[in-house]
Amino acid sequence: MNILEKIKQLEEQLTALRKEVENKPAERNDWPNLRDTYYTLDFEGDSDAYTYVDDDTDKYLKQIGNMFKTEEEAEAYKQYLMKPSTSARAKLQMWADENNKDFDEAYYYFYHNSAGLYIDDYSYEFFEGVVSFSSYDLAEKAIQELGEELIKTALGVYD
Repeated sequence: MNILEKIKQLEEQLTALRKEVENKPAERNDWPNLRDTYYTLDFEGDSDAYTYVDDDTDKYLKQIGNMFKTEEEAEAYKQYLMKPSTSARAKLQMWADENNKDFDEAYYYFYHNSAGLYIDDYSYEFFEGVVSFSSYDLAEKAIQELGEELIKTALGVYD
């Protein structure tokens, strides 16, 4: 089979796959439906059951991700939130959000290895989910104001 025949065969396969995708019903997230029971975490961290009535409170809880199908899912999320690294990372991210100015060509972040805590930069792309700082000096200021222990905890480092 020469290259042109191979290209034609691949184009036919691609056309068949496109038709298959077009004919496939769209997946929808219809949950919750009216009168479904859902669970949420209250301000004290307790899980509570509610009936979905599609009011503003229900819409808000769904929007912020505080709506679970089971009590076990709510409790698992609570355990995640209570991890020291989750809380410390949230504090570090809030501090960065409040203090960052316009990012220039580099992003600064913390990393830790056996020799200690370091500030490094990456200029080629922004990494989603990494707490980044707009300058080296700002990252140093975070260490001064928040403390090295909080930052190590945010990184999941426990000495």
